[in-house]
Amino acid sequence: MKKIIFCFIIFFSFISPIYAEEFDLYSDNVLFYNLEEDKIMYEKNADEKVSIASLTKVISAMVMIDLINDYDKKIDFDNVDFNFLRNEDLSISSLDKNKTYTYRDFIYSFIMESSADCGYALVLDICDSTDEFVKLMNNKAKELGMNSSKFSNPIGLDDINNYSTMNDLLILMKASLNNSLLKTIMSTFEYEISDGSVIHHTIYYYMDHFDLNMPYLKGGKTGYNDDPGFTFMGYGNMNNSTYIFVSSNATYDYNNPKHLKDAAKLFNYYFKNYGYQKLLEKDDIVLRLDTLYAKEDFANIRIDQDVTMFLNSNYDSDKIKTVYNGIEVIKPSYEEGKYLGKLTVYYDNEVVSIIDIYLTNSVSFSLINFISYHKFIVIAIVCYSFIISSTWIIVRKIKKRKFK
Repeated sequence: MKKIIFCFIIFFSFISPIYAEEFDLYSDNVLFYNLEEDKIMYEKNADEKVSIASLTKVISAMVMIDLINDYDKKIDFDNVDFNFLRNEDLSISSLDKNKTYTYRDFIYSFIMESSADCGYALVLDICDSTDEFVKLMNNKAKELGMNSSKFSNPIGLDDINNYSTMNDLLILMKASLNNSLLKTIMSTFEYEISDGSVIHHTIYYYMDHFDLNMPYLKGGKTGYNDDPGFTFMGYGNMNNSTYIFVSSNATYDYNNPKHLKDAAKLFNYYFKNYGYQKLLEKDDIVLRLDTLYAKEDFANIRIDQDVTMFLNSNYDSDKIKTVYNGIEVIKPSYEEGKYLGKLTVYYDNEVVSIIDIYLTNSVSFSLINFISYHKFIVIAIVCYSFIISSTWIIVRKIKKRKFK
């Protein structure tokens, strides 16, 4: 028999996607994702193939990390075509072009400063050619499952054959967070290189120059170009939640970092309105089970843990229900801690948790209740005893009269 403690949902309802909210955003392509829950919270044209500018450098850095064995090895800028970089209006590092630096210096600058010169210097030093490196990039994309992406260059030049989608960039960002070195680089806002000078992350620049208050933003990669405009991929932590934001095609405006403003809008909204809500709390009474032969009329059963679910803070508590399967009646012979059964907790018909239920407090034996419960048997025994006794007395009297 199932014992239902909380109310069932009275009316049937359709389950709305968790990203049903609408936002006024600059970016044409957006995806916002909760890492712990593996849930897309918001998406906008997430499957569209678009140019991604310098976000390309993230998969390039991943390939570089696969190839580099010694990060202390020194290289210089001798093989870099700076005329080409300037003609393409590409980002160039703050490093002294007359010095040699370590692979580590170059890869940090490549991601933090988005420096095309450091990227090409590394590519040409660790690979036979740019074309060979691009093949490795595309192989890496297939390996990760980025099936809607293609790369034609290592730095994100506008090219019809260099594109991705927000869904694929989410895959790339998740892989980056699982790559310890790449995560560290993407999460470093200020770094001292081997000659003692300091470089800063482009995120640091935007936050410093435009007074963006985003303390939860832990790292990422920015980009821009004529075609995709502003692009961004990043992650932030707060309230035991990690969110990933990826975007493209926010119109470029040097005085208005629209990509980060979009990110801030979504981060702020979801950090404020979503979290792990307590559907049931530790020590809550979740069951009242009947007793047998006990002084107590019922036994209160409590849970030994919180039951939480990632929900909007204004969730509907009427959608919580529990179903118990286990022992229905508690006896005095049961000791405290005895396993009773399982409690399944639902929210909106979705299973949230299945909890083992144990006897919280034992009950006391009651002779009166024992007799009361078996009163018909007791009466029958008394009646039977009376009949036997009466019969025995009558038989004795008859025998006495006979012998007289």
